[in-house]
Amino acid sequence: MQKVLSFFLIYIFLFVSHKSLLPVDQVYDFPSRYLPEKIVYEKFRKVCIFPFRTQVDNPDLKYLSGGLPAVIYAGFSSVKSVYDSDPLPVSIQHEYGDPKNEIKEKETKKYKKANPDTGKPEFIKIKMEFLDKHIPIFSDQSIRAGRENDCYYMITGEYTPEGKDSLKIEIEFTERRKGKSKSYIRNTTIKRSFQEMQNILPEIRTDYFIRQPAFVTITSEPESGFFVFIDGDLAGKTPLENHPVLPGDRNIEVFYDNYRKINRVVKTVEGSLSRVQYNLKKFEWKGKLTVNCNIEGAEVYLGNKLIGETPLKESDVPTGQNRIRITKKGYVDYLGGVEIKEEETLLINAVMREGDSDTYYNNDLNVFQDYSYFDFGMYSLYGTIFFYGIYMYSGLKISKEEDKMYNKSIFNTLTYYQGLSSALTNGTGSSAFQEFTGALAYQQYYVDSLNANTAKYYQYQNASIAGALTMLTLSGIFLYTGLNREAMELGFHIPRNPNEGAEAHFQYNFKF
Repeated sequence: MQKVLSFFLIYIFLFVSHKSLLPVDQVYDFPSRYLPEKIVYEKFRKVCIFPFRTQVDNPDLKYLSGGLPAVIYAGFSSVKSVYDSDPLPVSIQHEYGDPKNEIKEKETKKYKKANPDTGKPEFIKIKMEFLDKHIPIFSDQSIRAGRENDCYYMITGEYTPEGKDSLKIEIEFTERRKGKSKSYIRNTTIKRSFQEMQNILPEIRTDYFIRQPAFVTITSEPESGFFVFIDGDLAGKTPLENHPVLPGDRNIEVFYDNYRKINRVVKTVEGSLSRVQYNLKKFEWKGKLTVNCNIEGAEVYLGNKLIGETPLKESDVPTGQNRIRITKKGYVDYLGGVEIKEEETLLINAVMREGDSDTYYNNDLNVFQDYSYFDFGMYSLYGTIFFYGIYMYSGLKISKEEDKMYNKSIFNTLTYYQGLSSALTNGTGSSAFQEFTGALAYQQYYVDSLNANTAKYYQYQNASIAGALTMLTLSGIFLYTGLNREAMELGFHIPRNPNEGAEAHFQYNFKF
């Protein structure tokens, strides 16, 4: 029987898994596939600015160690990209297969869609970082520090006081890929050191970050003073004249409050000026609101603004989401949320009932200042977690106390009767009888103390169960109390065929 069963199992295994025993290239059909070459290039380069060093111990000039590189960091904050015709490849996927075998057209399209070929980047984004907590370093240490901090460019420097008010500043700019450093030296005064740093920045920017720039002039109609964003960065306000930009396709966006923004791609040429005019149109931020009510003369508020009295016919109101309140003395206020859309009329049919609003709503949303029923409902749920922790901790302590009772007991059934027999045989005045009674008394004391601890933790468990149930009950009460007409909606739905009857529906809108 065992041989028959073994043969049957081996047969099933071979039948089910015969495909997996094939060569890998046949399973995945590699010969019929073709993968083109794909190179992923670097997406950004990091510029690290280190504190400047000095060989003169002067506490009064210590602020220059962080102040001078901070000027460089602020001056280069507008540099967003660098041009490099030979960017670094991050990963290379070599060509595989024969292009003539690209027969699976659908799979090829899916692959190309999932792995788009972005090509070489024309410009590489720049990220600036001022490592103010780093110790000052020398230029020959910048390559190692650059590797540690994932930097492509490293800026180090040194300042040397010369005389009473003279100062020598040396800036060292290192490119990790080429492993070369270039120094920029200036002699200035201590008072003008920060201003002199500003004069060095254009030279560094020209050497490393910007080739000959292109220029754009942006004007706007019907007004000036509109904001201009070039490639997502604020460049200024219109009219923006002869503004330098990187050559190539630049994304230029102009907008202002209450105007429709315009986004264009402007092709700029190295060394040339491009003039672009933007004609912006004003938004008509107007919607219409009509309010019908069973009570005439009730005041209608949109937000905190009084917009009229009922009946209200196509009143001009601002668009967007807002709160509406209809109120009249002797009647309960009508409250609701509205969303008013541009060039549309929103109709509200309100039904008001007699009564006092304060009594009716009874501060419906806010239990205490800045807290809602929903908040207290969630806090109550969190309270159940606290009591659950007490319950689990008490159970653990009970288990430990019971283990102590069984593991550290002096007597078990056999030793108890042996000791009792020995004590009775030797008499009540014997040492064996005294040892037995003493051990028995200690054992009883030990058991009583363990039982007391166990009973205490059982009380904690019972209290935690009661506390958790209380928290769950309070949570349900708070959540139910916080429900209002915006939170849940109950009604009837009539299908297309009236003979089929009507269907009740309940909708919870997650609002409190």
